[in-house]
Amino acid sequence: CVSAMDLERARADVARMVFLIADTNARDNNTQDATIISRAQTVRSFFPKTHILVQLIEPENKDYLLALGMPSRSIVCINELRMKLLAMGVCCPGVPTLVSNLITSSAPPETPVPEDPA
Repeated sequence: CVSAMDLERARADVARMVFLIADTNARDNNTQDATIISRAQTVRSFFPKTHILVQLIEPENKDYLLALGMPSRSIVCINELRMKLLAMGVCCPGVPTLVSNLITSSAPPETPVPEDPA
C-alpha cells in the first residue's frame, strides 16, 4: 500500500493530477485491480482535491471505485476498451486495425555499426 511518505516523495501534495496505471503483465488481474483501487483510496484520503485518473484491467472492478465516489470519467478499463473496439469492428470493418496502428509505437530498425577494418 502507499504511505504518506511515498506520496510526499512523489510530490502528490503539489500535483494537479495523479495517474494510477495497472500492470497489464500481472498474473492475477483482480489482485492488480485491488492494488490500484487501494492506492486510489489512499491518494484520495490524503489529497481529496487532487484529480485521480485510474486504469483498471477488469471492468467488473469499476464498481468498487464508483462506490468510493470516483467519477466514472476518471476510470479507464483496458478490457472494456478492447471489447468496445472489437464491437466497433463489426459495424465498421477496419476501425480496430486503424486505432491499433495509431496507438502502437514502433521504432525504426537499428542500423548496424560498421566495424573498423584494423
